Amino acid sequence: MRPRVSISRVDLLFAVPVLLLSGCLDVSSNTYADFSDLKESEYYQNGWIPDDLPRFVTRIEVTTNIDTNEIWIRARFGPTDSFGFQEVERTTLDQSFSRLFRRFHLRQRRDLELYRLDVNEVVAVSRESMTLLYYRKLR
Repeated sequence: MRPRVSISRVDLLFAVPVLLLSGCLDVSSNTYADFSDLKESEYYQNGWIPDDLPRFVTRIEVTTNIDTNEIWIRARFGPTDSFGFQEVERTTLDQSFSRLFRRFHLRQRRDLELYRLDVNEVVAVSRESMTLLYYRKLR
């Protein structure tokens, strides 16, 4: 005899929206040891990875959301590595930076160097933790 399963209306009230929304967001994440590994990925080959991402970064975590055309990258770099980006003033922070801060659960810390690469493309660099954080909204 099989055990009887009972589902209440409250259970359905919470389960149905979760099931409906779970299929709506096509989010994927992958990790790569270094840029040469990343270059072999479908992200790079399909143009999701920016050309100006420094080649010296390691431990690269890439998260994409196909539904919203967004990509987030977290990568590590060495203490002597330098970037050719032009830093932006903190008074010009906008929605792109907000998306970057929310994704990586950041506060606007003083140790962050903030860069705008394009209208929908921003980078935050922490020399303290030797971490590069990248956000891009594809058009």
